[in-house]
Amino acid sequence: MILGIIDNTIVSISQISSPFRKRICHNSEIAISVRKDFWNIGVGSIMLKVLIDYSKTKGTIRNITLKVKASNTRAMYLYKKLGFKVVGIHKNYFNINEKYDDAILMEQYI
Repeated sequence: MILGIIDNTIVSISQISSPFRKRICHNSEIAISVRKDFWNIGVGSIMLKVLIDYSKTKGTIRNITLKVKASNTRAMYLYKKLGFKVVGIHKNYFNINEKYDDAILMEQYI
């Protein structure tokens, strides 16, 4: 887990996780969360670049995957800008206050 801290305030959390099974341990999933009042200042870009760089230097990771809400167009733009491609959709994956949203599945091969 990586914390993004600005002026002693946690503004973002990100993580990368890989399965333990040998046949699939080259796949990793990332997740990034940025506090709303810190959107649009580059925090998400920095966190994503750190995760991608870590994946490249680790040596065992070949595929990075993520899920993003279909309504989160800003995040999808960032992911595409940094090399992620859309590979699928999970219908009604997210349930936030009884409002469902699809998950867009994205991945990057490194």
